[in-house]
Amino acid sequence: MMTKRKQFVTIALALVLGAAGIVAAEQPQVDPAADMLIKRMGAVLGAADGFTVTNTFTSDEVVTTGEIVQLEGRVEIALRRPNGLRAAISGDYGSKQYFYDGEKMTFADSARKTWASAAIPGTIDDAMETMWQDFGIKIPLVDFIVSDPYTTLIANVESGFYAGLHQVNGEPCHHLVFTQEEIDWQIWISDGALPLPQKLVITYKLEDGYPQYTALFSDWDLGPGLNDAVFGFAPPEGSIKIVFAESGE
Repeated sequence: MMTKRKQFVTIALALVLGAAGIVAAEQPQVDPAADMLIKRMGAVLGAADGFTVTNTFTSDEVVTTGEIVQLEGRVEIALRRPNGLRAAISGDYGSKQYFYDGEKMTFADSARKTWASAAIPGTIDDAMETMWQDFGIKIPLVDFIVSDPYTTLIANVESGFYAGLHQVNGEPCHHLVFTQEEIDWQIWISDGALPLPQKLVITYKLEDGYPQYTALFSDWDLGPGLNDAVFGFAPPEGSIKIVFAESGE
């Protein structure tokens, strides 16, 4: 899930040449109902002082012979604004963890017994931006972690519509569908007082076989009362410190 296509990619808005010979930005065509629902969801997540959530996913990987192989994994997020984050990944992609405490971001790979750390004072948003710009790393579920999920999610959307009220694990959810240049994505948001994401599907339409990433969210808790120890990292005995590669290396 750490590959480039496993994230919501940053895509420049397409520009078109108008009849008058000037270049103008193409406006996204998004159903107002879909826009309103994604905005409500983003507002709830962004306003939360903290939360914990579990994300169980399957990811299609295209192997060198052209077949698609499906892998599974699990991400557990613990977040406390403005500067506490822990993301634990397990499954077919190995056992990895990210820790952020307002001063540094640390990555640990349990299988390889390695870890790396970078000084990034500030907020969770600062850490997410620095990890991407300096090291080319996007933290799992980054679009739901940042302080303004709506703006991040909708930024590169070209079109979107409301598909109806559909079920996710027996729960009625608002089903939204969005199109971008390189991906299509769908999200199911809980119907009710707390519009939280319950399912996400991303289709990589420029790749052979249209591989997909499918994630189910569970165990949402918007008042977990997390303490500092959750976000601290102590190197396991026998582990080796490495360094983050600069972006582009």
